Amino acid sequence: MDFVRAIALCRVFSLAFWSQAFAELKARSGSSFVGVVVLAVETVAVVLAVELLAVASPKSGRKKEQ
Repeated sequence: MDFVRAIALCRVFSLAFWSQAFAELKARSGSSFVGVVVLAVETVAVVLAVELLAVASPKSGRKKEQ
């Protein structure tokens, strides 16, 4: 369970880092496509990590399949 929490926290910090570095990812032409893609991928990673944390939680209302 601690490993899952650490992964989720790592993803949150990674999203915070890339959101601060967004301005640095602009192309010379002024396009921010790369920055938007990076933030989208990091946001999806945070959502998946939180979902994993919810499923791995012992207080989860879901029954474990055997």
